[in-house]
Amino acid sequence: MSSSRLTGNARIVQDCCIDLYNNVQKWRRNSSEASFIFCQLCELKHKELERRAVETEEEASDSMVIDAIMCEIQILIPKLNTELRKMMIVYEKMLKIENKLKAIHELSEMQHSGGTHVDLNPFKNWTVSGFFEATEEIIAMHAQELKTKLSISEELPISSDRSHVLFLESSWKYETEIDRHRVDFLLFNMRCQLDLQLEL
Repeated sequence: MSSSRLTGNARIVQDCCIDLYNNVQKWRRNSSEASFIFCQLCELKHKELERRAVETEEEASDSMVIDAIMCEIQILIPKLNTELRKMMIVYEKMLKIENKLKAIHELSEMQHSGGTHVDLNPFKNWTVSGFFEATEEIIAMHAQELKTKLSISEELPISSDRSHVLFLESSWKYETEIDRHRVDFLLFNMRCQLDLQLEL
């Protein structure tokens, strides 16, 4: 998508939309990496809880196996935290995009209330507020998902119940706070509005 013909607020909005799209893709890549590590942690946690649940005659041997599993868990936790930090960085970049669009939206509102109509609505079908609201919705989903993932990452190592571990595993895997279809729909609509503007 060329941006050579867009100027002013339209150009800033377009750059924000491109940055938002790129950051959503980065989030998905980082989330995939984190999920791979998280699945390994869950497997180890299941093994640990199975060992603790079964009493055998060789308790010393079981204790050594559990210690070995716990060591593996302790090795993976920092790796998961690294991926979560990457996701936090992406989220912080998304917030900066939202703040830029909010500033443009507020400026447009001030221009409108002050009777100034220069560059008030640089787009054919959407107002600046349409882009801001779509961005706000996308970022709110990612904020809630990040909060959920951080909570799960703290709960998993200390969980002592297999059913709870399964619940945490499914909550992480399906990213229940993010409606991917809705995110893709909003990003697609943004792109359509920008493409229409470039055709004018």
